[in-house]
Amino acid sequence: MKDSIQFETPENVQVTYEIAGLGSRFVAWFEDQLILLVLLFIVFLCLLFLGMGNAWVVANYFPSGVDEKDSAFYFIGLATLIMGFANFIYFGLSELLMRGQTIGKRHAHIRVVKLNGYALDAGSILMRNAFRVLDHIPLLWIVPAFAPRSQRLGDMLAGTLCISDEQKTLGSLREVLLARPATEREFRFDIGALNRARQTDIEAVERILENIPTMTEERQAYLLEIICNPLAERLQVPEPDPGSRRQFLEDFLAADYRRRQRQLG
Repeated sequence: MKDSIQFETPENVQVTYEIAGLGSRFVAWFEDQLILLVLLFIVFLCLLFLGMGNAWVVANYFPSGVDEKDSAFYFIGLATLIMGFANFIYFGLSELLMRGQTIGKRHAHIRVVKLNGYALDAGSILMRNAFRVLDHIPLLWIVPAFAPRSQRLGDMLAGTLCISDEQKTLGSLREVLLARPATEREFRFDIGALNRARQTDIEAVERILENIPTMTEERQAYLLEIICNPLAERLQVPEPDPGSRRQFLEDFLAADYRRRQRQLG
């Protein structure tokens, strides 16, 4: 059984994440490195093309006394600088814009979150990726294998970890909500409202909607009440009537699923 981390949301709903295994993390890292190699190869070709016009560049833009041979070191230094920052830029921007994922992580169904389960912020992304260069030291490759939560050094310092993002039990719920006609939607959520939702909100809503059929009416009413009003306040939308709370959650989750589907497309 995979290791997991559990915490309780402000709405008193327990959410459990499975910690990503080393195998899936390696697959994601390998795919991201291939993507980086392709991008860097394109950059190399561009620099090579610029180098062909080296004499013209030297004659027009370099100060007197700088010959063509010296300018070659300029281009080598530029290439080294680009390669040195490639990992930081690629991983940092990807995790910031793709909610804790890179292209490789998305295909491997894993993502990065903070230790409290919340989505990454700019500070934690900066910290974990600033120490990414240390991951290329062979001796430190064994750190995730022995760390309690399979964290690398950058994760430990930033307070983050990789979790599984596979949807194992939500397939039917996702399909039902995405297949629901627009005429059956009572609530509308714009992109601004969806961006204000935290990942823990989405996890909590999924957990409640998946388990509602097995709950008593009293339990349903209790959970719908404690999650709907705080969620509406966070999204800055009107609170639903008691009889519309389940519909409110379903429409919210469907809107989030549609947004993710558009991002993947």
